Amino acid sequence: MSPSSIESWSSWLGAAALAFGVLAAFTAIIAWGFSQKSGKLKDEALDKFKAEARERAAKLENEAAQARLEFAKITRPRFEKFNSDAFRNKLKGKPRRIRVELLFQPEDSDSYMLATAIKGCLNAEGWTTIGPRVIREEDITSDMDKDVPLSIRAGAGLGGASYVAKRDPVFNDEDDPINVLISALVAGRSFPPGTESSMGFNGSQDPLLPDDLVRLVIGPRYHEW
Repeated sequence: MSPSSIESWSSWLGAAALAFGVLAAFTAIIAWGFSQKSGKLKDEALDKFKAEARERAAKLENEAAQARLEFAKITRPRFEKFNSDAFRNKLKGKPRRIRVELLFQPEDSDSYMLATAIKGCLNAEGWTTIGPRVIREEDITSDMDKDVPLSIRAGAGLGGASYVAKRDPVFNDEDDPINVLISALVAGRSFPPGTESSMGFNGSQDPLLPDDLVRLVIGPRYHEW
């Protein structure tokens, strides 16, 4: 190969090396740019994910707090939820021609405290009360099996409370004392949201009771009484 050819080939190699170097540098710059952009996109995506996670966590915590609040309301003792003002308002100015005997489920503090709360309201409005006392076998007039809880055999239905009287109340007479008592009990009850406050109150008859005596039987809490 002639010296001129070698020189020409060498020049070409030099130019090629320079071009390759320039290309490599350009490629590196582009790669760095993409890397920076990719990193920025990753950071933005991560920030968005974190923000959404915090938002979801806050929403779940709020829902959990609401659930705890509702659970606390549901599980509160009945005597704490008893609306004494509404109960007493139904008694004001009404005849007090009956005595009210309050019975509660043995060994059940919730039943006892509710019976005590009702007694306090009746006494405050001038009504005559007896008890509260525990339900006894001699209070039972039904022929239910003895394995059935005392409160149910004594007249308290699944609502957890009921009245027993010699006669039925006269519902179309606003001054009938039994009807007055039932109306007060309904007003004093706590109802789940959306439940009509006109919901009735369980009751039964016992012909052996005196005409002027109504028994209010407070059983265990089954649900909103």
